[in-house]
Amino acid sequence: DSTQQTQMEQIIRRILSEYSIGSELDEIDAERLERAVIDGVMYNLSIEELSDRCCCSLSTFKRRFHKHFNISPHRWILLCRLKLTKELLTSTDGSIADIAMQCGFVNNSHFIATFRRYYNITPLKYRRSVTTNIEPNK
Repeated sequence: DSTQQTQMEQIIRRILSEYSIGSELDEIDAERLERAVIDGVMYNLSIEELSDRCCCSLSTFKRRFHKHFNISPHRWILLCRLKLTKELLTSTDGSIADIAMQCGFVNNSHFIATFRRYYNITPLKYRRSVTTNIEPNK
């Protein structure tokens, strides 16, 4: 629904601000880049589709992205999706599979393995630890 989309967009914008180091991009290019990235996470767009939305070639997009965020687009999107899932695991009662799908993980097993690799805890254990006030590993 639109409330959940708004919540997701706000979380993504917050994550964007954590990574943005600024750059020599003009304001229009920076806003276009940020809008494309938000849409990319929310609608599971490919890096090629993001570069098209920014009206530049794939190599130019990757270079601008790295310059603006100091991380590759692919890695940033993965980290953003993981942070988004963490936030939704604690702020909603949606199933883990539904949250994973909302955040762009099309394979639940892959999501769980990736979450565990990055945070050293499964999504279910993370959710339980936060809701019972036990500190997770990370």
